[in-house]
Amino acid sequence: MGSLLPGGVFAVDTKFVILNSVDGPVAFDVTAECTALVLVVPLALLVGFMTLHRGTSLVRSALALTLSVVVMAFINQGRLGLIAWATHYWGIDPGYEVTHALLGSLLSLIGFAFGVLLVLRTLGVVGGKGHVR
Repeated sequence: MGSLLPGGVFAVDTKFVILNSVDGPVAFDVTAECTALVLVVPLALLVGFMTLHRGTSLVRSALALTLSVVVMAFINQGRLGLIAWATHYWGIDPGYEVTHALLGSLLSLIGFAFGVLLVLRTLGVVGGKGHVR
């Protein structure tokens, strides 16, 4: 993030600090709710259900869950970066408020939907053209 935000950023424990926003230094407390981990639980339940009821191999199920978690974590990092970037350039209001509540939530939902589709594709439920098998 340092290359995207002039003035520097750093992390202390669970805090992410932007040193030079239009509002001065701003610290974000990154909680468990800020991560993609909250969305991993329903995804893991879906994979478990599919494994038990479709007879999918454990290796394929583990691969599906792992790929989805990696994609969701990557998208979530982009979400956090977007929030930091907008706060740096536009301040707490509207930068943080809009990107955290609106755009950040939208990115999380897109990441989760993509994770579900990746699971369904990897487990062979959805074909290459979106057809359900």
